[in-house]
Amino acid sequence: MSLKSIFDPMSLEIQPGFQVRDLTTPEECASALLRLDDEMASIRHQIAVAEERPAAAYPGWRMKAQNALSMKKRIARAIRTYASTMAATRPGINEKRQAILDTIKRELGDAEFDRLVALAKDRSPHLPWAS
Repeated sequence: MSLKSIFDPMSLEIQPGFQVRDLTTPEECASALLRLDDEMASIRHQIAVAEERPAAAYPGWRMKAQNALSMKKRIARAIRTYASTMAATRPGINEKRQAILDTIKRELGDAEFDRLVALAKDRSPHLPWAS
């Protein structure tokens, strides 16, 4: 895990080489969340078994398991947040947003609209901006 992923939820790895930002549909997000839920349940089960038989657990294992569980929760939170921004979860939202943006652009003019778009990109670099 890189230092960048600690601060950028979109760069958290769901599995090796596959980050939150690589999810493209709400269905992929739901599938990733189901996998994470299974993984978290497995970790919780392992912790419960280790609590029943503490002599059988390796020293320091519980802390590693709890850290892994915490990381899985953080990834799940990032996926849920990202999924909530996807327009496919709300039919027609792209058309409504585009109509609003077109109206604003006509009212403000191209130069002012472009300035505001640049400002939005600067303020939200974590979003996947199209070129």
